[in-house]
Order: sequence, then structure tokens, then C-alpha cells
Amino acid sequence: MYGGKLDIYHRSNLVATHERCFGRYQWIISIEHYLETFRRKPGAIGSSVALASRPYLECLYREWYTESPREFIDLLQYCMRHEVEQSKLEDAVQQVLALCLQGITTEQITAILGNKPLLATSSIMNEKDNPIRIHSENLLRNLSQLLN
Repeated sequence: MYGGKLDIYHRSNLVATHERCFGRYQWIISIEHYLETFRRKPGAIGSSVALASRPYLECLYREWYTESPREFIDLLQYCMRHEVEQSKLEDAVQQVLALCLQGITTEQITAILGNKPLLATSSIMNEKDNPIRIHSENLLRNLSQLLN
């Protein structure tokens, strides 16, 4: 146990790390720890304290996933596996809503979360002494001279 966190070990393997709660009769609930239970009993997620402890996720569930709790659990597991922060999840949901007003699905959200933003220009294009770039510029110059 440390000042601000609690590490939990099972047979010398770290299995969980929790933020320490300093208040009396208070607890910190991490919804990620309940995902396997929810997978077995998906109907339990809607009334769970774990979901209520995360207001954004609760709102997302109530708005779009009450009829498909398994799909919501899949989304949470994807976010946990890929270490998706809530702000990135919120951005992805907003992008899906901007594209499709009829509703959202886990597939749409994970597709956006899985896409990596492309760089406007690659480092190869910016290198002045890149042999490919030099050759291409020479070819374009020669073509320009032929056309003029």
C-alpha cells in the first residue's frame, strides 16, 4: 500500500491498482472490474452502482444502449483493452452522431476509435535531400520544359 494507491497482488502477480479513498464509509468503484460479471448477466448493468459511478457512461447507456446491453459491454471492454480515455470516447460518439442521426452502434464508435489520424505531411515529404523527392522534382521539371 502506498500513500495514494493500493496495489493488489495474487501469487506475486499484480492484479489491480486502485486509487486510495480517504473518506470514512466511502468507496471507489471501477466499472472495468465488473465487465466479466456484466458479460454473464448483461441485464444487471443498467441498475448497477458501477455504471452510476460514471455519469457519462450512464448517460450513454441510457440514451443508446438500453435495448442492447451486450453491445455496450463490448464497447466498455474495447475501451479497457485499448486504454481509451473518456474524452476520446466522447469525441468518437460526437463524430458518430454528426455522421448518423439515426443512432449509434459499438461498431461505429470502435471504427472511429481505431482509426489513427493521418499526418498532413510525412517526414519523408519534408526531407529536402530525400532521393525520391529529388528524382520526382527533376522529372516534373523535365516534363514542364517539354510542355512549354
